[in-house]
Amino acid sequence: MEHKKNIKLVFIITASLILGVIADIIIHEFGHGLSGAAVGGKIFSIRIWPGIQVYPKICFEKFTPSIFGLAIVHNLESNKQQGIMELMGSGTTAVSAYLIIGLTAVAKFKKFTIFFIIVSMIFAWDIILYSTLPLIGLRHGFFLGGEIAEPLLAAQKLGISKGLYFFILVGHAVVFNFIVFNRWKKYRQLNITYI
Repeated sequence: MEHKKNIKLVFIITASLILGVIADIIIHEFGHGLSGAAVGGKIFSIRIWPGIQVYPKICFEKFTPSIFGLAIVHNLESNKQQGIMELMGSGTTAVSAYLIIGLTAVAKFKKFTIFFIIVSMIFAWDIILYSTLPLIGLRHGFFLGGEIAEPLLAAQKLGISKGLYFFILVGHAVVFNFIVFNRWKKYRQLNITYI
């Protein structure tokens, strides 16, 4: 019985990681596109790896294999507009992470809590990894993804200093991981058997 429980747990964790990364990429790119449109830009296209255009129409096209996604927004004339659009890729996934982890506190589907905890962690860490890994020569997904610290550079376009940005980023990491730790502790106390 314990063996079957472990297999189900491995399946849940694997599915959570795969679906979480896919959802993160889609939400990240739509965050860019929709925020760009909100500040006066026009979304030209949104593409995700491995070459799927998801906006304005769904189709396959040639795509750079080393990046996760791309939102092309035209008519952003000011640094402020550009900064908002660039920041809100990772910003949208960070906000989504808090919504998802909050959902685990009120939702009735307790058996799926581990799934939502993992997905929310992927979303929350998007902005952390994208802000730090490129500064040490890695891509935002270690070997794939953006090569520049896009959220940091976007924040600077908005007049936020590097020091303040990293203070906020560390605050986000501490607060979010504290919430996750407490949700995990509560989940473990429920003594739930997996699906």
